Amino acid sequence: MPEPDFLRRTAAVAALVVAFARPSLARAQTDTPDAAGNELLDLSLEQLLEVEVTSATKSSMPLRQAPAVIAVITAAQIRERGYQSVGEALESLPGLDLLNDHYQYNLGVRGISPGARGWSRTVKVMIDGQPVSFRPSQEAWLGEELIPVAAIERIEVIKGPASVLYGANAYLGVVNVITKDGEHARGGEVTVRSGFGAHLADPGASALVGGAGGRFDALAAVGASSPALRGYAPVPVPGQPSALANERSQSGHPVTASGYASVRVATSEVSRLTLDVNYQQLDRYTEFMDWGLESHDNRQSLYNLFGRARFATTFMDVFDWRVGVAVSNGAPLASDRLNVAANLMTHVERDVGYRGYDAFTDLSWRLRGLARVSLGADATLDDQRLLAYSTVSADGTRTLNPPATTLVGRRAFSNVGAYAYGLVSPFAESRFERARELTFVGGLRFDHQNIYGTNLNSSLGVVHQLATHLYGKLLYGTSFLAPSSNQLYSNFIDTNGVIGNPALKPERARTVEATLGGALGSFFTYEATGFLTQIESKVELRPSPSSGIDNPTPQNLADIRSAGLEASVAFSRASFSSYANYSFEQSTSTQSNRFSTLPGATVTTDTLLYPSQMLKLGVTYKLVPAHLRGNIEGRLIGRRFDSESNNEIVNGILGVATEHYALPSYFLLNLYISTHQLELWKGHETSFGVKVTNLLGTSYAFPGYGGFDIPGFGRSLTLSLSQRL
Repeated sequence: MPEPDFLRRTAAVAALVVAFARPSLARAQTDTPDAAGNELLDLSLEQLLEVEVTSATKSSMPLRQAPAVIAVITAAQIRERGYQSVGEALESLPGLDLLNDHYQYNLGVRGISPGARGWSRTVKVMIDGQPVSFRPSQEAWLGEELIPVAAIERIEVIKGPASVLYGANAYLGVVNVITKDGEHARGGEVTVRSGFGAHLADPGASALVGGAGGRFDALAAVGASSPALRGYAPVPVPGQPSALANERSQSGHPVTASGYASVRVATSEVSRLTLDVNYQQLDRYTEFMDWGLESHDNRQSLYNLFGRARFATTFMDVFDWRVGVAVSNGAPLASDRLNVAANLMTHVERDVGYRGYDAFTDLSWRLRGLARVSLGADATLDDQRLLAYSTVSADGTRTLNPPATTLVGRRAFSNVGAYAYGLVSPFAESRFERARELTFVGGLRFDHQNIYGTNLNSSLGVVHQLATHLYGKLLYGTSFLAPSSNQLYSNFIDTNGVIGNPALKPERARTVEATLGGALGSFFTYEATGFLTQIESKVELRPSPSSGIDNPTPQNLADIRSAGLEASVAFSRASFSSYANYSFEQSTSTQSNRFSTLPGATVTTDTLLYPSQMLKLGVTYKLVPAHLRGNIEGRLIGRRFDSESNNEIVNGILGVATEHYALPSYFLLNLYISTHQLELWKGHETSFGVKVTNLLGTSYAFPGYGGFDIPGFGRSLTLSLSQRL
């Protein structure tokens, strides 16, 4: 049941939104703006249900018919809400929780968090279907380092298993960023901004240029920011002496950057060749890492990139064929530097990197409206430098850290996969309308990896248009998450640090989900989803006596059961729009009881790190005559249990199995005001923006470790200027 504190906060938030929305609704019912000012989201809400998405089946189909629980964030929504990154946009969706350790996002899905140093590795992040994780760790970057937001046409998010189509790491979900083409870029845009406020300085800039002519279409975008976070202090857990009470985070101005470019060539009326490239640079001072809290000498600097060629064609009017190859690469930058404590004469450097080669092909066959069958195959080969930490003395001498058995050097990781996927509408030619809308789906995938062995995954489901404005989906699927090479092979950063475990097995998941959704006219949409996920062999960090050193290692320790409900509504009328969604998850973890002497003893507890309840909402209103647009968004995040490390400190090593220390719930409010359809330069829109994050100055914390939690972000102000070219 929802806790009383959460219910009280929910009521307060609801009252606030009603108070904000009531005058806006009244104005919306009386105002009659012209067609140019009635743009809202470029599409009505009813039309948004018909938006063509590709992530659910690798083929274009309407959102409401897609055989997946899928959400879409459009370029218009990104623009009117002032989002600066994919991660910031994802925070508005139900069933997703994003932690932030002042380094990067860590995305949890439906009651399950990736855990310490997880950094969103339980979802597959892609750009136009190309995986873009940093492969040695499988971490998926979601900040401004991923892609300039100006290049994004939409973000498609699947919650639930997708391994049948996408293989390993499409485990708890998929985030697929769909890019604009040059024609829709409409020339170009330049943006500059400056952020400042609570311990923050964040200047940034981006540029987009694109166009189309004849058979060619081209687009290029770049973006960079230099965030500096100073003055943040670790939050001590109850009863823990504040050993770092006088320490505050320090930061210079590293540059985080991204770039994307594509060229599309129509080789015929039914064929297209696409060349694209993406560069990512993640560079930040990291004061809240578990190996060197407030050391003032941790700077993690990595780059990641891919280049790809794709060809797509249609023949005989019923066959669609695609083929593509990609090369990717990633490694630390020269500025990468780690340290375990302040004012040491030594520091730690890491040697890690990869070069990856991908190839894929798939063939789809369309049988009138009765069926669509897809066959596909893909292969990946990664040549990786296994993660190794070395201590570097003041004179430059490098010494490889223990243990002596650490496997170093290069190693190949390969995977070959093949799948079959089909959608069948057996009554598509029936004279009964409702029968025509019944579709059965199913798929099977085989993967073979040289390290992890053979994996089989399957999916089944049914999608039905139950009434004119009501659809239903019942889906089942399996997925797997292969261990990263960093988890398998690694020495430690410091004496008590994490080391690798070559015996790790893949994590596996099975999910059943049911969805009902629809629209009332063109102004109101709704969707509700219930789900049950069973996870086997979840990886957790635990001390390993067999290592000969008392270091934590990743181990397949837990089986998790997560069940919950997600509900969302959206309203749009004239110049007013709003959304609200609620998520409830009940997750339990069953694992070996390390405090029991009985063989095979297990203990079942609530899962850690993930809030059981979340309420998210937003309101947008356009004051057309004044060329102004306002957006306010709120997130009420329920309490969550802290990490096992902090629970042991608060409750004692024997009490952690039955008692939990929880971080309290909190409410965050963001306000964004911008100009709309303002032309200081005739024919070219100029947009001024003012965004206040954490408007109420809420004090909150993310789960930490070792007796401290990670402070949340204070109030900040960002000023921006965008000019269409």
